[in-house]
Amino acid sequence: MIQAARKIYSYRLLAHLGITLTTIGIFVLGILVFVIPEENQSSLTAPLVLVTVLFSCLSCLSSARPKPSGDIDWFHPSALFLVFFLTYFMFPGVWLWLTHDYRPIWIRPANQPAYLVNVAFILGALSTAMFALGSSVRLLPSKKVTLKLFNRQSVIRHSEAHIVVFLLLIVGFITTMYNILLYGPLNFDILNNLSPSALRALSLNISNVIPVLESGLNWAVLIAIYLYLSQYRMNGKKRLGSLLVIGTLLVVVFVLDYVVSAKRSVVIPLILFPVIWYHYLIRRITFPKMLVIGSLIGITIAALLIARIVLPMITKGLAPSDYIGKSLSGVIVFYFNSMEWSTFEMFLASITQRSELLTEAGGAISGFIHYSFNTFIIFVPRIIWPGKPSYDDISYVYFHVIWGSNDNVGAAPTIWSTSYLFFGIMGLTVGMFILGWLLKVIYSFIQPYQGRLFGVFSYAIFFWIVFQFLRFGTIGFTFINFVQTMILGVLVGLFLMRRARVS
Repeated sequence: MIQAARKIYSYRLLAHLGITLTTIGIFVLGILVFVIPEENQSSLTAPLVLVTVLFSCLSCLSSARPKPSGDIDWFHPSALFLVFFLTYFMFPGVWLWLTHDYRPIWIRPANQPAYLVNVAFILGALSTAMFALGSSVRLLPSKKVTLKLFNRQSVIRHSEAHIVVFLLLIVGFITTMYNILLYGPLNFDILNNLSPSALRALSLNISNVIPVLESGLNWAVLIAIYLYLSQYRMNGKKRLGSLLVIGTLLVVVFVLDYVVSAKRSVVIPLILFPVIWYHYLIRRITFPKMLVIGSLIGITIAALLIARIVLPMITKGLAPSDYIGKSLSGVIVFYFNSMEWSTFEMFLASITQRSELLTEAGGAISGFIHYSFNTFIIFVPRIIWPGKPSYDDISYVYFHVIWGSNDNVGAAPTIWSTSYLFFGIMGLTVGMFILGWLLKVIYSFIQPYQGRLFGVFSYAIFFWIVFQFLRFGTIGFTFINFVQTMILGVLVGLFLMRRARVS
């Protein structure tokens, strides 16, 4: 016991020492970035990247523990923030530096590109520091209400669950087939609609109710998986027949959903949620396994994007190798040069073209309010409000300003871009501090590590919604994504795991 306590104390001491040293390093490098000329800026980038990565890992992982003496929870919000920061901020920034010599691919070239990239890295480190500081605050609201909802002793009503899964399958399948028929005849040409431009050309005015009902197909599979995991947790028995049926259904729904929606955000929860549930219900996933699982999910995300480009080409008789590369290395370069990885450049645009973006968005305060809450009109039927405006997103603003197009096409700006766009340096400091504190509060309320059924079930949804918020940077898009894809699962979960009467 004493030896374990000493070991934990040593780890914490080393972490605090590492955070202190990297903080000093970032501070010194930051001063140098602001004082030395452009021609010498390239000598600062490598050490700046190194200390920023080390600092972000140490600061975020130090707070990614359910308890001070516990192991790191790899599905903690701080761990998610860290992975997202390294993936969608640092990596595309390093890619821009190493493969394009600081020259942007998507946005207007800067007069001092190396200086701009280095400043962006410094601001990224500052935002991470404030997030970690917020997530380390111990001030928490009362848990009385939350304990009753998330941490109560509940059970899954198995007989009702089977009926619900069947009904969700029926409703989801009928709605999905209805949506497919809107695209045209059922043939191989339907793969053309994986292309966003082809889908926009159809000009389909689909009700917001359709995606909600379509999500029933996903939730039928997910509820079946959760039911299986909860039973396995109780009796430890693997039922191969059930696994075969669920696995087959999972593959069918995955393919069908992707063909209909062409959105990775619709199908990725089919993989991510079972992993999170397994982590909290059955066995904690270790760091090596997390690396393997994360790599597989990353490969799947990349493959789905490439498929969205390649399959429409094949249906048109084109050779994909003429466009995306003739070798694996060529395809990889094409992928990392795609708009998928324009997130760092969107942050650069928020710095260099902030006034233009704010003008297009309607101003800082008005734009923030509009793009945070305009999607709440989704609940107002058009029969009551015939002139209800269509949904728009802040990503459209970036596309309009940067590319000069009026099409409703977006590039994911991330929370860093929108925070700086609307509130400047205050957004990256106070805003990130509040975000870190708020995510910690919600995590401490749900307490998925306790293994309560509804808490674990709902935490997977929360985790995914936080990812969407970090990626698109606005409450508005996050809300509409929740309504269209997650709200049905929340309602079903509340129904199936309602409070049990225990004598």
